[in-house]
Amino acid sequence: MSIKNSVSTYITVTYDSGTEDGDLSPHVLFHIPDTGIPCGQVMPMFLIAANESYLDGYVLFYEQESMGPGTRVVMPNEVTEEVLSFAEQDLFQLEFPIASIVSITGRFIKGIFNTSNELIDTAMYEGDFIKLGGSAVGPETRDKLYGDGIIEYYPGRYRTRWNWTVNCSREKHWFFLKKNGIIVRKFEITVDVDQIIAATGERMVVLRILEFSSRAPVVGAQVRVNGNLLGNTDEYGEVDTILNVGTHNVHISKAGYVPSDEDDISNDEIEVR
Repeated sequence: MSIKNSVSTYITVTYDSGTEDGDLSPHVLFHIPDTGIPCGQVMPMFLIAANESYLDGYVLFYEQESMGPGTRVVMPNEVTEEVLSFAEQDLFQLEFPIASIVSITGRFIKGIFNTSNELIDTAMYEGDFIKLGGSAVGPETRDKLYGDGIIEYYPGRYRTRWNWTVNCSREKHWFFLKKNGIIVRKFEITVDVDQIIAATGERMVVLRILEFSSRAPVVGAQVRVNGNLLGNTDEYGEVDTILNVGTHNVHISKAGYVPSDEDDISNDEIEVR
């Protein structure tokens, strides 16, 4: 009998920040820098802006519980690099709000359109790029461009920081960002289910039942753990379950085979760690 433990080491967190309708270049951005944080550890969350005054009036809520206005942080003035990619667009949304553009390199083509907005020709774009709103750049002429390049820029240095202790007791967690009492952002953090199991002292395990001499999977074997029927093994000789950490009694039986508690093999107990 072989056992596989399917629990990973760290939780997985995903988030979706969203923006207000029509806000193509937000002046503030909600950012979670690290999603590989263990259960019970602190995960920082940041609201980022190029102008400190843009951060005024925000309060973060974890569901119905206020996390307060957060703590102001000023980051070093460091250059950030991103890939610019235009595909019939007149602006490109950057990862962070930007303070200023350092340089843009690459070859860009502008589209030439008729009055029906049909593309009829192209030409090399020779103009400059400008900052558009809080976190986008585009051609100063607002032409629709094609092509890829690299932008170097100074991101917003001003941040508000909140700390959330990663809660693995359940899967879904909702957050609401309010400005002057009105919800302007909402996002969800999803904790990996395997890690919720790990945090509660349980493990998701897969029992693989193999024939002793040939090591071939035993299909259709009935498996009981601590007297409870788990079911029959599949085509791979496997059956899965959730067990507490510790030692458990296992009983395996199938017509034509000696039951596991009657053979001479030590296979009637498993230890889950």
